Amino acid sequence: MENVKHDQECTECDFATDERLNYFTGQFLAERDFRAEQEYQIGKHRQHNRYLHGYGTVCGLKLVEHPNSDCRDRFVILEPGLALDCCGREIVVKEKVYIDLVKLFAAQNIDLNNIKSEEQNHLLFSLCYEECKTEFVPALYSECGCDEFGCDANRIVEGFEVKLQLLKDLPKPLHEEPDGVSLDWITTLSLDNAVRVVIDAKEERIYVLTSAEQGQILVYDTKHHCLLRAIDINARVVDLAVSPDGKYLYIIRGKIEPETEYFLEVLNVQNLSNIPVPVNKLPLSTDPLNFDNPPQVVVASDGKVYVLDPKEQKITIWNTDINTGVGVPASQISTTNTNSKAIAISSDNLWLFWIEENSIKAIKINTPPSLPPSVISISLANPQDNPLLLAVSGDSKRLYVVAIATSGDKKIRAFRIEETLASFPEIKPSSVSPNIVIGGSTDTPIAIAASPSGKWAYILLKDNSSHPKGIIKVVDGDKIATDPTKALLPAVFSVVSDPQDLVLEPEGNRLYVAGKGNSLPPSCGGVSVIDVKETQCSELIWRALEGCPECPEDNCVPLAIVENYVKNYQNDPKITNARIENRKFRPLVTSTETLKQLVMCALETGGGTKGKEGSKGDPGVKGDQGEGLESGLTQIKALSWNHNTDMNSLVNITLKNGGGEVPGIVIAFTKPVLVSDPSSPLKPPNQIDADHVFQVLIEHDPKLRDLGVVCRCPIKGRILPVEVQVDISGKLITRAGEVTGPMAEAAAFIFDPKFSKFGSQGKEGSRINEIWVRLHGDFVLDNKDPKQARAIDAEFVRAELPTGDRRRGSQVGIQGGVFESWFWIGKRPEE
Repeated sequence: MENVKHDQECTECDFATDERLNYFTGQFLAERDFRAEQEYQIGKHRQHNRYLHGYGTVCGLKLVEHPNSDCRDRFVILEPGLALDCCGREIVVKEKVYIDLVKLFAAQNIDLNNIKSEEQNHLLFSLCYEECKTEFVPALYSECGCDEFGCDANRIVEGFEVKLQLLKDLPKPLHEEPDGVSLDWITTLSLDNAVRVVIDAKEERIYVLTSAEQGQILVYDTKHHCLLRAIDINARVVDLAVSPDGKYLYIIRGKIEPETEYFLEVLNVQNLSNIPVPVNKLPLSTDPLNFDNPPQVVVASDGKVYVLDPKEQKITIWNTDINTGVGVPASQISTTNTNSKAIAISSDNLWLFWIEENSIKAIKINTPPSLPPSVISISLANPQDNPLLLAVSGDSKRLYVVAIATSGDKKIRAFRIEETLASFPEIKPSSVSPNIVIGGSTDTPIAIAASPSGKWAYILLKDNSSHPKGIIKVVDGDKIATDPTKALLPAVFSVVSDPQDLVLEPEGNRLYVAGKGNSLPPSCGGVSVIDVKETQCSELIWRALEGCPECPEDNCVPLAIVENYVKNYQNDPKITNARIENRKFRPLVTSTETLKQLVMCALETGGGTKGKEGSKGDPGVKGDQGEGLESGLTQIKALSWNHNTDMNSLVNITLKNGGGEVPGIVIAFTKPVLVSDPSSPLKPPNQIDADHVFQVLIEHDPKLRDLGVVCRCPIKGRILPVEVQVDISGKLITRAGEVTGPMAEAAAFIFDPKFSKFGSQGKEGSRINEIWVRLHGDFVLDNKDPKQARAIDAEFVRAELPTGDRRRGSQVGIQGGVFESWFWIGKRPEE
């Protein structure tokens, strides 16, 4: 029944009556008794629905387009289904309902042609419970008579009404507080033109930078938010960072007069009772200064300082000796253009990220100093998206990226930081929602922060109005792939006006947002201090302690919405499935059958992501290892070739002291080994030598094969201690650099200069490109002290290479043994 009305007063949307009839023999029953009995039973049933099931659609009730294209400018179809309204009343639609928009608009005196396109843009469909009196009969004592004899309804039919509304704004989220995390304003540190905020967790300080031409840094206490000191810089400051121990503040500032050069300045802030003393001043880019994309400074958890200088197209890295006045960088990384930005470092100090043009760049920053690091490009799924912001989670396992699409929408992407053959895989949303949109074309992303666990990403945005407001949106990273429609939490949190920066303190319990404020209308700038509370799933059931859920003002059940309906109506009045949004604003009542299916699906498929590692159990009783087995032996972990394959090549080895590069063969170990021994009388003094220990063999004379003989001989060479860089699999060495011995993580075989035939197939039948490698583990020691040294376990276990006698990852082994492997340079000859 559609658009039905009733005159009878409904049962109040409140708790059911607690009074019921007490029947006894001979009892006189009047109309009021039967009515009370109905109200008790109906009230209890609706109360059960309301508080134990909630409100929303139970099944069906999907809004779809009319099958006839010519009718889509006037009709939409509501499919059958069941819903519960907020009072617990059941709304049953038994058959398809053809909703006549023209008729409903006429009933409301709405003329779409006279509505401005920027007003009342959205069309909301809702389903309301209604009752209708029917089957009227004469009534002796009825107060409402239908004629002079009096009559009343003998029945009440439960039905529904389809409600149609034109809305200027989209409906508010059903739940104001996001599930799993809540934000609560604590205070605002009031000051004009705040542009940067840095948290010193060690010394419990807040550093706030202002944007004045004569820069100032205000220092507050994190507990009581009292002002500790104001630091005058007397120059424009564009960025700042603090050392992990809280002793040094790093600022990027312009030259005092004239302002034609940037400097990285180090201030000693250990004792704020005195004026902070500069301990270092290092020049950066020069005139003209770029205030739109100036240099940026970040400090890693190991104390190294990274400065991204877009104009100079480089990232400079300083060790902690920068705090003592040393001005020599530890290393530099070249960027490709002057648009690089948004530098970020993983908390485990393994990965450095930044943005260049439309891609993200990554470098593994624990590369040996003798080797230039390799730059990895991480492309977004949509190459047209332009990345803007980066954030790495506190567990160093997830990279969040905010990007802008060609449509102007702002999206969030997420990548898993993995060292596998498919490094940095993007966490792709399901087909339900191909993009996680966090803002429209009028929103500007300002900053992003990721929680320590990586589950939550906090995005700071401002609108582009004349009085820009600041808001925080929260994204559930775990739902990006599994349930993308709920990844962006519905609640938004307002912060200081004209926001400029957002920082999450290391424990993830407090957010700080810096903003300039507005002059007209006046609103103060400063730093919004916000408490962050992450709710564990087990805490959700205790929300019931906070009281029973309240109903919205409108008891109708929202079904679907057509956004920008009026604007589209004037261009194309037809409502199609593509325009109908059935999920975004619809509350659901999940049946126990659906819940059972969800649980069974999770059990059968093992759905969900890996949780945190549980606590370790009690240690077991230590048994006998068995004769000859030892734990903790050094093993082989990587090679510079792929075993038993062709198309291999020699690895380049960088010689120290500017000796250039030479080709060679390299074996790396799980722990440093004794490569050269200065006390040895051998020349050169190698513990590992090329004649006896680390041998490279080639076939002596392929012609002997005709006699049924294969003869391989060791070739001359020398062994160098080296450090290596491996590919993302961790098993293939891609480069190596010579280091000072005697201990090293790897040993390299360098060919004798007299050996000139290597790498050529030579005459017909030649096998000169086949290489055989042999390592005698008994003579490779893990300590330079003979009394403490043990030989390596030379078995390259079966899971890594088809040799050895143990499972992959075994912690016990046998000292010594012979490792053997072979491969081909170039194409493998045919037999």
